[in-house]
Amino acid sequence: MNKNFNRIVILGSNGFIAKNLKINLKKFNMRYISISKKKINLEKKSIP
Repeated sequence: MNKNFNRIVILGSNGFIAKNLKINLKKFNMRYISISKKKINLEKKSIP
């Protein structure tokens, strides 16, 4: 499966899976953005 991705988003960037993923993405010069759980809260409901 060969697909071209413009950007990869990693949620929860401080976990051991995300850290390993970032290392491998750097090896292949792939663009990514990582967001830690401190910056977002997926459990909190937003008030419109």
